[in-house]
Amino acid sequence: MKIKKSKGRIAFEIINYTVLTLLALICILPFIHLLAMSFSSDEFTSKGVVFLLPKGFTLQAYKYLLQKNEFFTSLAISVMRVIFGTSASLIVVVLTAYPLSKTDGRFKGRTGFTWFFLVTMFLSGGLFATYFLYKQLGLLNSFLIYVLPGACDVWFVLMLMNFFRGIPRDIEEAALLDRAGQFTILFKIYIPLSMPSIATIVLFTAVGQWNSWFDGIMFMNDPSLYPLQSYLYTMIVSSDPTKQSGFTLTPEQLEAAITPKTRALILCSPSNPTGSVYSKEELAGLARILAQHERVIVIADEIYEHINYIGKHESIAQFAEIKDRVVIVNGVSKAYAMTGWRIGFIAAPEWIVKGCNKLQGQYTSGPCSVSQKAAEAAYTGSQQCVEDMRQAFERRKNLIVKLAKEIPGLEVNNPEGAFYLFPKCSSYFGKKDGERVINNSTDFAMYLLEVGHVATVGGDAFGSPECFRMSYATSDENIVEAMKRIKETLARLR
Repeated sequence: MKIKKSKGRIAFEIINYTVLTLLALICILPFIHLLAMSFSSDEFTSKGVVFLLPKGFTLQAYKYLLQKNEFFTSLAISVMRVIFGTSASLIVVVLTAYPLSKTDGRFKGRTGFTWFFLVTMFLSGGLFATYFLYKQLGLLNSFLIYVLPGACDVWFVLMLMNFFRGIPRDIEEAALLDRAGQFTILFKIYIPLSMPSIATIVLFTAVGQWNSWFDGIMFMNDPSLYPLQSYLYTMIVSSDPTKQSGFTLTPEQLEAAITPKTRALILCSPSNPTGSVYSKEELAGLARILAQHERVIVIADEIYEHINYIGKHESIAQFAEIKDRVVIVNGVSKAYAMTGWRIGFIAAPEWIVKGCNKLQGQYTSGPCSVSQKAAEAAYTGSQQCVEDMRQAFERRKNLIVKLAKEIPGLEVNNPEGAFYLFPKCSSYFGKKDGERVINNSTDFAMYLLEVGHVATVGGDAFGSPECFRMSYATSDENIVEAMKRIKETLARLR
């Protein structure tokens, strides 16, 4: 016989299904959006116009990813950390929760142990303490870093403990009368009866292990040990779209990057480490976008303004629509070779300067009077020395670019300002010199330092792990010798 549903029951089911459907859509929409982005061309993704359907359909992202051995290595590591991490966590949580579920009569000191575990949920040593602890334990650059730290999740321990305590004691008493041991009781009674709770723990632990990325970035110096999420993060960072436009930001890229939380744009021109320089037209395009976002302050780092090889320096502060939100940061360290004099300044609207003065007023350190008078002399005296130095840097730039292009495997940019070269060196990743393997730009830079005795800086420090930085603020002779050593040193890699 079919039971007729009441109106209240029908209304309840309608509301229930509606709410669940909406929640399901909310959960799945971000996934659909990411999927659509993955099948869209760079032209549309950089503009932020892709929502639920791909635009400019392409499989290029997947072809690019599947060609990389690092992807499959990181995938294997993620699978292993899910398996071993989840297994270790389940074992530890079960074996911890079981004794804690007993009464004080059966387990003396149970309450004290419970409070001990509980307190750890509220107290943490912080990132630095954690890092140094792992370092002392020898866990850095070890697969165990993915397994051991999260093996005893106190939240899961308390959840399972309370579930165990809800199991009738009569069942355990009957087992004890049959001379069953504690492990027998645990594995044949408690665990089977607690499968819903255990399944929840397994699910959350496995998902957490799979999605974790920060521990790989933080505690692994070797990218070959990255889990999938850490590897994908480095790919996103290294695929900065500004590199496709000569390391400069386009208006479309800026518009796509600004969110309601954005409060400042740091703009460095000429740039360290890339040597890129923004033209007046490029800055005008950025100013047009920034004018639409009144909350965004522009911090313009113009410390290299006089070391420019393409003409007159252009400042974003020249545009009337945003000049009341521009902070120019400059000093004498670069153009006047006065690095040790420690003189810098900002030029900004009065309301910003007053705020900065409040902060500066709390510091006890500051420039001495001699440095201030020296800076005054630098700015008010003849500027011919600055031009002479600029010409010298331009000559050195042309020299180092020419020599760098002669080194196989380097993709060399042509700096427009500053005194840095930022070539791509990723073609050497995975190559070896005996037992030594080049895994990233930091390894690359250390290899050049220790084998070739040439000091460079890995691009990891600048968010470009596939590049490395060279400074040509030295003599022509040193540049020639350094590039000779680099060429000879890299030739050893196989």
